[in-house]
Amino acid sequence: MSKERLEEIKAQYHLLTRNGYDLGAWDEPFSWLIEQAEQVQYWSDMARWQNDEKFKLDQHCFKLEQQNKRYREALEEIMHTETVTTSLVRGQVAYTFSGHIARKALEDF
Repeated sequence: MSKERLEEIKAQYHLLTRNGYDLGAWDEPFSWLIEQAEQVQYWSDMARWQNDEKFKLDQHCFKLEQQNKRYREALEEIMHTETVTTSLVRGQVAYTFSGHIARKALEDF
């Protein structure tokens, strides 16, 4: 039910009760149905808001994941280009200072 339709029904209900029209045994069920429709409207609005917020968070997370990927790739590139392997015993790798920082940063990923 749309908000507008619910407001129309509430207005008609209040008009009837204000003008002294006796709804008899239907007064309580009509009142209860209006309250239930209001609750449905509230929770529908809440669900829509939550979906919007989840979508925004998903977009933000995707952007952060892409940024992390770019940073990782940049660190790997720095590590590889800043590797010094001359005059070392077999199996050892030496890094420049920036290569060492990049290697340490990649360990944290």
